[in-house]
Amino acid sequence: MQVKRINKIVLSLSIPLIAVSVGITGWASHNIVQKYYETEYSNLRNDVILLSKKTISEKIRKNANSFLSKNNAKIYTKENWNSLSILKEELIQEFKKEEKNINDAIKKIKSPITKNTLKNRLKNAKTFQERQAILTEASKTLKN
Repeated sequence: MQVKRINKIVLSLSIPLIAVSVGITGWASHNIVQKYYETEYSNLRNDVILLSKKTISEKIRKNANSFLSKNNAKIYTKENWNSLSILKEELIQEFKKEEKNINDAIKKIKSPITKNTLKNRLKNAKTFQERQAILTEASKTLKN
C-alpha cells in the first residue's frame, strides 16, 4: 500500500518534469537552428556586399545596394534569403561574363609579360572602378 502511494507520487512528479525537459530541449534546438540560419544569412549578405563592390554592372550593383540599404535586410527571413540568393547568382553570372571578356582581351595581347601583369592587376583590384580602369588601360594598349 505504501509502495503504491509512492509510485503515484513519483509518477505525478515525473510527467511534468518530462514535459518541461522536452520543452527546454525543443526550445534549445530551435535556437541553435535559428542561430545557424542567421549566421548563414550573414555570410550570404557579406558575399553579396563584396561581390557588389567589384561588379562592373551598374544595374546589378544598384539592385544589390538598394536591397542592402533597407533596414530589414540585416534580419534573416525566408524572403530576404531568397532575394539575396538571387542577387548573388546575378552577380556571379555578371562576373562570368566579365571574366570571359577579360580572357578575350588578354588573348589579344601578344606579350606574355603584359598578359600576366594584366591578370595579376585584375585579381588584385578591389573595386569595380579599379577593374574598369585596368580594362580601359588595357584596351588603349591594344589599340596602339
